[in-house]
Amino acid sequence: MPIPPTVASAASDAELMHAAFERAWRSLQDCGSLYATPAWAERTRETLGLRIIEAVQAGERDIDRLHDDAVEYLCNVAQPKASGLGLSAAA
Repeated sequence: MPIPPTVASAASDAELMHAAFERAWRSLQDCGSLYATPAWAERTRETLGLRIIEAVQAGERDIDRLHDDAVEYLCNVAQPKASGLGLSAAA
């Protein structure tokens, strides 16, 4: 029995989001980003994941653009607070 197109599409989207997320996270780790340190990891991973989900929901399917957008968003919009308590939107 063939898989319905909506189920196949959802599975494909999930795989794409996972791959883009892992690539974005690994790139932050590889460059020694503050965002990849244990103090920031949970919030960083959440921010990356939500940004990638939003982009896929908006129709983006290119893994390079998903990766670039998520990392750029994190680095340009979400800035660490000086207190070290989390991420906040940059003014």
